[in-house]
This record gives sequence, structure tokens and C-alpha cells, in this order.
Amino acid sequence: MTAIETSAEKPWYRQFWFWLVMTPLIVVMPVSFTLVTVAVLHSDDRVIDNYYKHGRMINLSLEQDERAALWQVAAEVQISDSHLLVELQTRTQYPPALSLWLDHPFEADRDQFVILERQADGYYHGQLTVSAGDWHLNLTPEAARDERTETPWRLRGELSLRSERDRYSFTLQARPRD
Repeated sequence: MTAIETSAEKPWYRQFWFWLVMTPLIVVMPVSFTLVTVAVLHSDDRVIDNYYKHGRMINLSLEQDERAALWQVAAEVQISDSHLLVELQTRTQYPPALSLWLDHPFEADRDQFVILERQADGYYHGQLTVSAGDWHLNLTPEAARDERTETPWRLRGELSLRSERDRYSFTLQARPRD
């Protein structure tokens, strides 16, 4: 009996050449499904439709930062559990409420908007349910949810939360153009 005859007698699933050819094809299928699933579930946010209008609004935002610096607006922000306390210092009158946007750098569906009610001159309070991670903050006098550019001033900052249970305290100051 020769080697060719003995390999022909083996069933197909015991053939070396069958597994040599089929193994990469079998492995590629689950890997491909996994990659497609990750790409669909964690896709990037879409590009802004009207980029020209958005570019023009950047100049308005820079003017807001300059006004905040001119009026010496600053805020001390304290976060504990789900409570948010803001102490505002300004040379102008205190607004009746403040708007705080917490923007997640990568996932737009995690962005949050909070209205802070005035408790006393310079003190504002609100409820916040924020998860751990990095956040970009924008603090303005009360504005509609979609009208960040229609406010007289703006304070910006970044926050990195390690845990939802910790207490955080930080200062937001005006950043004028260099």
C-alpha cells in the first residue's frame, strides 16, 4: 500500500490539505463579523453639514471669551454625587440662571445640558448625572439648548472624572485669544 492510497482512504475531515485551505477561511468569518459590529456600533459622529456657518460661529465664540475676560467672569464649580454648585464672580450683574454644557469628546450621545438656578447672588445650583470620563465644559448665562452663540459671555474648561462618587472642585476662567 502506498502513501497516496492511505491518504485517499481517510475521511475528508482528516485530510491535511482540507484544513490547510479551510482554516483561514473559517477564522476570517467571525473576525469579519466582529469588526463590522464594532464599526457600526461605535462609528464616529458625522461631519457637520454646514461647515461654513459653523466656521463663522467660531468668531462669535471668540468674542464671548473676550467679553468674559473683559468683565472678569470666573466660576468655581463643585460636583458631588449628583449635585452641582457654581459660585460665579463677575463685574456685571448676575444672570437669573446659568447654562452648562458637558460635551463628551468622542460620543455625542453622552453630551449633557444642565440649567443652574440662582440660589443667591453668585451661587447657582443644579442636578447632574455625569459618568466617569473626560468632558469639555461650557458655562454661559441661561440660553436655549441649541443657542450657545447667542450669549454675551462664555467660560470653557475641561474635566476628567475618575469616578461618579468622588467630589470635584475646579475653576473656570475666561480664555481670551492669544
